[in-house]
Amino acid sequence: VALAPAPVAAVARTTPQGVIPVIGPKGETAWQTYARPFTAPADTPRIALIVTGLGLDPEATEAAIVRLPAEVSLSFSPYAPRLADQVTRARAHGHEVLLDLPLEGEAFPSHDPGPLGMISLLPQTENTTRLEQIMSRAVGYTGFVGAPGAKFGGSRVHMRTVLEPLAQRGLLYVHTAPESGLAGSADLDGPRLHAVSDIDARPFREAIDARLSWLEEVAKVRGTTVAVASPLPVTFERLTRWIGELPRKGVVLAPASAVMPRPST
Repeated sequence: VALAPAPVAAVARTTPQGVIPVIGPKGETAWQTYARPFTAPADTPRIALIVTGLGLDPEATEAAIVRLPAEVSLSFSPYAPRLADQVTRARAHGHEVLLDLPLEGEAFPSHDPGPLGMISLLPQTENTTRLEQIMSRAVGYTGFVGAPGAKFGGSRVHMRTVLEPLAQRGLLYVHTAPESGLAGSADLDGPRLHAVSDIDARPFREAIDARLSWLEEVAKVRGTTVAVASPLPVTFERLTRWIGELPRKGVVLAPASAVMPRPST
């Protein structure tokens, strides 16, 4: 089922750079407005899987959009040449969409996150400008997936400069770097998730299957869990097989927004 067209006026503002998300007059947020609808019993263990790095390889991107179940969330590189069109197409196929956030890693500068990357030595204003440039490149996304860049992502001081503007714009943030990067942001209201696993860090069938089985156990203990994956053929093959087996295991696959704790009413 296709998701509703974007942008939605209440959570969008036109700037010189383009359309970027805002919190609406009634408290509406992009992460909820653009979320994939999801229903399941509250006590059912949930796993959110996010395929990152999409948009650069046309074949891998098309396979993710068309072949993977809509419950799999898709995250696109801000460097994708047809980013806006690809996000729209993914949402038309029912996928919840996020954007990758390039972060400086330990190997910088030999491994450069690019001209839109968050760099610790840059002034905060420059990183904020880069963040807003990424925001303006597409519409309809729920938030960002941070790269596993430990140098920036593991620093609570630097991460706060990213998490604060995301919270102010009603965007979800999925953290893949060391959890220490979130330590200084407990007072911020923005929705945040911490991915516990990169399921294809070792891109072999047996290793991927083992990580997926481990995710099931984590979800059963914690109630919810989040993992990321790369757009690799072997990953798609193992995911498709595994997802088909989930119904009999008492675990459900959920979009990223559906594993956020909801306020009690």
